[in-house]
Amino acid sequence: TGARTIAHLAYTSRRCQTRLLKAHAVEALHQLLNHAPNDPSQPSVSSLAVVCLHALLNLSTIPDGQVIIAKVALHCLVDINQEDDRNYDSFEKMRFTSGILTNLFTNPANRTRFYIAEMREKKR
Repeated sequence: TGARTIAHLAYTSRRCQTRLLKAHAVEALHQLLNHAPNDPSQPSVSSLAVVCLHALLNLSTIPDGQVIIAKVALHCLVDINQEDDRNYDSFEKMRFTSGILTNLFTNPANRTRFYIAEMREKKR
C-alpha cells in the first residue's frame, strides 16, 4: 500500500522525510487513519492503521514532521492511544502512538497543542 511505501521512505533518510512532508504525506496518512475500519476480525483492514502509524512514527523523528503531525493528527493519536482493545493490532497501535506522542512532545512548538489536548481530555 501507499502507507507502507511512505513508512519505508520516511525511514530511509531525512531528505526523503522532508520531501514526504512537502508532499502532504501526513495529511494523507491522517485521512487513512480516520477512514480505516477498526475491525480486529479482519487483520488486513485493521493493520492499515498500524502501517499508517508506523509511517507517522518515522516522520515524527524530525522537527518539521513533529509540528505538522501535532497540527494535523494530535487528537486522533491521543484517541487511538486510549483505545481499550486487547489484541495484537491494538498493542501495535498503542506502541506506535506512544512513540509518536513522545517525539511530538519533545518539540517546544507543540506545547500549546498538548495543553489544549490535555484540557480536552479532562472535559471528557
